[in-house]
Amino acid sequence: MEKKVSIIVPVYNAEKYVERCLDSLLVQTYANTEIIIIDDGSVDGSAHMCNNYASQHNRIKVVHIANGGVSAARNRGIEEAEGEYLTFVDADDYLKYDMIEYLAFCLEETGSDVAGCNFFSLSAAKEVGRVSVKGTEEEPVQRSEDNKEMWKTYGKLELLCGEAFIERGILNGDTRCWSKVYRREAVGDIRYEEGISIGEDMLFLLALARKGSKFCRSPYKGYAYFSNETGAMNRRFKNSYMDQIICWKIAMEQIGESAPHLRAKVASILMISTMLVAGKLAALEGSERKKCREAVSVCRRQLEECRKVKGACKKLSFGYRVKVTTYAICPGLYLWGYHLLKA
Repeated sequence: MEKKVSIIVPVYNAEKYVERCLDSLLVQTYANTEIIIIDDGSVDGSAHMCNNYASQHNRIKVVHIANGGVSAARNRGIEEAEGEYLTFVDADDYLKYDMIEYLAFCLEETGSDVAGCNFFSLSAAKEVGRVSVKGTEEEPVQRSEDNKEMWKTYGKLELLCGEAFIERGILNGDTRCWSKVYRREAVGDIRYEEGISIGEDMLFLLALARKGSKFCRSPYKGYAYFSNETGAMNRRFKNSYMDQIICWKIAMEQIGESAPHLRAKVASILMISTMLVAGKLAALEGSERKKCREAVSVCRRQLEECRKVKGACKKLSFGYRVKVTTYAICPGLYLWGYHLLKA
């Protein structure tokens, strides 16, 4: 008998996209699923739309909570989940029709704790139409024993355990919690770091890897990631943007304890993340930037700290080494020059 998969969908002001997301979940070829929508205090029409879906489909459950951020919403979803497997889907994204069945198959075949696949990116400029509950014309929903033969064409599976996933996964860009299916027993009491809006999924994966979880990865692109212009990664500078520095600083401390040989690599990523924040600061006008002096100073102190880690700067490209050095010596000059260049 199929194990139940709990699909956790945090929703916040996603009325433009949530129907497309839910339709893609309802057409999944894996039948034994429950869809848990956590409405994170939406103030648009999202809550009403989700309630309508729940009234029409008994597999959908909607929980309304006060706005607490995506981590709090996912954590509530974990608590509500009844399935042996868990997966997370953002409300502005959607799944190809067989992603859950395929990843559940990968879990069973490999005995892994986490099975993940690749993704393809979408944007408002490259919009894909709403997915019908009957599937799409290009990929009609079907389920048969032939699927296992088809899955062989999806590419070779990669198995990584614990530290190997940290090195070849997390530190190589695989920091997303979505596009994966997890064994509930492997997740255990691990939860998302609340109060962090950028990098919280990386810390979740890091916690799983540090406890020795086994990861299975496929090159198959089964998840559609929508690059939302209002998403956390695309906003003008806000204090919450400092979260990406905080999360990688936590990662450097934790990885440094268990795998000190990876400390230089983490420090280099932390420097790149810090420079991304610096780029957001540089985009501000002079008067706005003056209000963010503490953020400017935090970035400088973080770069100085990371530059002291042996071998960290050598892992940066020449361009980033120049940027980091310039900012560390004179952040005001760097921000002024960067602002003029991008103006």
